[in-house]
Amino acid sequence: MSGYFCSEDSSAEMTNHAEGHDLAIVDGRFLVDGWAAHVAEIGPCVLDLADPEDLALAGRLHEPFHSWSIRPALLRDAT
Repeated sequence: MSGYFCSEDSSAEMTNHAEGHDLAIVDGRFLVDGWAAHVAEIGPCVLDLADPEDLALAGRLHEPFHSWSIRPALLRDAT
């Protein structure tokens, strides 16, 4: 599991839906987020962070990766 608190000055879409958010990172690269997909309806349930388009979408939906409690293995060295 991973997660983050939404910052007040954030441009992440999730800040319009929650004060914080939990999600799963599978195999260090797949972002699994049923809540965003089925409750907030702001994105797909699974994003492959190795795919540039999915990575960009994750960046728009969620807080910056450096603010997550556990960063995806694929992005641990990313800012």
